[in-house]
Amino acid sequence: MSLGPIAFAAPWLLLALPALPVLWWLLRVTPPAPRRIAFPALRLLRNLPVSEETPSRTPWWLLLLRMVAAALLIFGLAQPVLGPGASAGGEGPLLLVVDDGWAAGPDWPARMAAANGALERAGREGRRAALLATAPSETAEPPRVLGPMPAEDLRSRLAALRPKPWAPDHAAALAALQAWRGANPGGFASLLVSDGIEHAAESAGPLQAALAAAGPLTLARTEARAVRLLPPPVAEADRLRLKLQQLPLPVATEAAVLARTGDGRALARAAIAIPAGATQGEAALELPIEIRNQVVRLELENETGAGSTVLLDERFRRRPVGLLPGIEESADAPLIGDLFYLDRALGPFTELRRGPLDRLLARPIAVLALADRPVAEGAEREQLTRWVERGGTLIRFAGPRIAEHADTLLPVPLRAERQLGGSLS
Repeated sequence: MSLGPIAFAAPWLLLALPALPVLWWLLRVTPPAPRRIAFPALRLLRNLPVSEETPSRTPWWLLLLRMVAAALLIFGLAQPVLGPGASAGGEGPLLLVVDDGWAAGPDWPARMAAANGALERAGREGRRAALLATAPSETAEPPRVLGPMPAEDLRSRLAALRPKPWAPDHAAALAALQAWRGANPGGFASLLVSDGIEHAAESAGPLQAALAAAGPLTLARTEARAVRLLPPPVAEADRLRLKLQQLPLPVATEAAVLARTGDGRALARAAIAIPAGATQGEAALELPIEIRNQVVRLELENETGAGSTVLLDERFRRRPVGLLPGIEESADAPLIGDLFYLDRALGPFTELRRGPLDRLLARPIAVLALADRPVAEGAEREQLTRWVERGGTLIRFAGPRIAEHADTLLPVPLRAERQLGGSLS
């Protein structure tokens, strides 16, 4: 029952309103009890004539106040609801169909508010309700319909629903709907909380058509919302190349990508501009290698959900590698240089550093490679020994110079001469 913009969940309690005149009459015929006031100076009052007065009727303003309080109590017990919204229409239960894929994450509270509002209206109308989430579960189970059940019982199931980090499966949801209709014949009303995206090759069109054929269908979705997806970046030698995908909008937009460490600190921010009608934008994130290797997560600023977050693993880090040749002048000679093949093998995946030993060890490096370079006694050997003892990784590439001048930083002894006819000749 509704009275203008106000609806009542228990309208039968309003039948107590006609009893207000009876309450008025009872209040008028029953005067208030006399008040007793203790006064100690009895000697002054002993010779006065005794006269007790009681008001013949209750003051009108007190009667009116009591009547208003009684009327408000009746209205409160009738559970009024301001702006209850339109009914779902039709007959039978109410089916809530919710797209709970990755695209629903940014505005999930608004989606749940729409579903809860429809569930409350179904409860006031005495309807049973059912729930169909279109995304597969965490255990890869296909979607299925829960219910029908009383609307109050379904409220806890709806509150436990969370957006999944993958796309909804509308084809599997349609199969679950058809199976549910087979077990529950008859019409029903439905509310489809859609994300407005056609995922992969299939779309939500057949599912919407099946819902509309069964009864009144209400479609709830956010209009003019920027639906964005942040794919993994492309790792380059000096930067991370970012790409952002978005549903086309009639106006130009801009998004910001934050680079965060494992403890949540933001190390950098890159702005990505997307022109009007475009579906993607690009930007570059340039950071020093030591700072870049601390980034473990990229996320869209002021957005939540799996589609706005990318976790970075070891593929996106460039470990610094130091190279020391035996002879610096011929180190890069094609085919025969000490560092010719090392540079080409490690260059696409690591940051190569070259220079004197003290300058290489002044900054943190992951690996130090010595290409046929003997380590003579003195400061250089002591410096290398201390670095290895502290956990540094030293790689030695053998050659004639090391074979002739062996040192203590070799894992095995080398022979200077070559044995012809042996297994390795």
